[in-house]
Amino acid sequence: IRWLYFHGLGGSATVEYSICKRHNVPLIVCAGKVNIDSCYEKGITACFSIGNEISSLEKALKDGEKNLEKTSENIMRLLLR
Repeated sequence: IRWLYFHGLGGSATVEYSICKRHNVPLIVCAGKVNIDSCYEKGITACFSIGNEISSLEKALKDGEKNLEKTSENIMRLLLR
């Protein structure tokens, strides 16, 4: 499994996708807001939004790290089951 950090589905997603494809590794994206169709069109295996409620940008940024940790934990619980 490959984890990456980027803003948008631009260049770094394309690079990461090609690395994952070459090594037959799934590419999972966790983001504050996800356009699932765009993820799949880019070849990303799975996309998860880390937002768990409607909130202001300020609150979303404040809670971002905690929400990313929880989303990542949930993904790993599923994969390691």
